[in-house]
Formats: sequence, C-alpha cells, structure tokens
Amino acid sequence: MSAVMPDESGIASGLFNTSQQIGGAIGLTVLSVFVSARTKSLTVAGKSEAEALVGGYQAAFLAAAGFALTALIVDAVLLKATPSAGVEQQSTAPSEQDASVS
Repeated sequence: MSAVMPDESGIASGLFNTSQQIGGAIGLTVLSVFVSARTKSLTVAGKSEAEALVGGYQAAFLAAAGFALTALIVDAVLLKATPSAGVEQQSTAPSEQDASVS
C-alpha cells in the first residue's frame, strides 16, 4: 500500500481486502477437495472412517505446507524490498545535519 498514490489508496485497499477474503475462501475450498478425495480413496481401500479422515486431513495439511513453501520461494525470488518513505527521510536527515555542521 505504501507504493500507491494517495488518490488511489481507497481502491487499492478495497482490492487488497477483496483478494484477501476471496483467496482465503478459494484456499479453503481447495484444501477441502484434498480432504475429500484422500478420505474417499482410503475408505475405498478398506480403512476405517477415522483412519480415512486422519489421512484426508494429513493430505490437506501437507498440501497447505507445500503452498506456503511455494509462496515463500516466489516471494524470495520475485519480490524486491523497497524502502518506505520514512526510511528514506531518516537516511537523508543525518547527511543534511553533517553538511550544515561543516
């Protein structure tokens, strides 16, 4: 949000919040598919209902960990850190004081 122009901050905030809400719903849906598919396959293979559910949730948790790891790698590779305006002001302030002292 710090890189958005002030007159566009409202729409940027709205888009961010909407994508966050929709992303969570889609993520939960995808993980539910993992649970359902794995539970069904284990039930068909002759496992008890409890064992099948545990296996389904285990698959979903592994998938979620894989998604998180993938996001971490993408973040590390593609996103670059940009200094905020506050950091730039702090870094220029001492040099201005040094110039006035000399």
